[in-house]
Amino acid sequence: MFVAQEITLIHWYKYESSPNFIYINLKGKRINDNGFIVFCIASWKWGTKCDYNINYGDILQKGANYLFALVQGTGPTAYSATIDIFGDPGAPGYWDTAQDYTNGRAVRKLWATEPRSVWNASDWIVAPAGECFQPLLASGCDPGEWKSTAPVQSSC
Repeated sequence: MFVAQEITLIHWYKYESSPNFIYINLKGKRINDNGFIVFCIASWKWGTKCDYNINYGDILQKGANYLFALVQGTGPTAYSATIDIFGDPGAPGYWDTAQDYTNGRAVRKLWATEPRSVWNASDWIVAPAGECFQPLLASGCDPGEWKSTAPVQSSC
């Protein structure tokens, strides 16, 4: 299966209200058997788990200082609706807020399966490293898979 519509992955830096100019248009991208599109920076580490290789410094290597959204449209300045989002672009503050996962991880909770056009913090486990989990090495990740059990061991 392939993405048939103009759907784009965009991002914002921390509390900025305007999205960044770096984005990935998903139209025509293949969706794997598990329902994912897997982008890798170092595809050689993952073998057949990567659907697309991206460059260092590209949108998905931005880290915890960025908020992400899937939007209907062709880019960060040409979209008509937000399909799904992580974070609250334009909100004051960032560090030590519900959307700060510096050196840690943000994982959607298993029961939160519906996309949201407005971010809802209660749909996510969000924690910096050392608070609920340690930084993950590539060997500890599971690209292209959805686990039926908790994706992280966390008390958060």
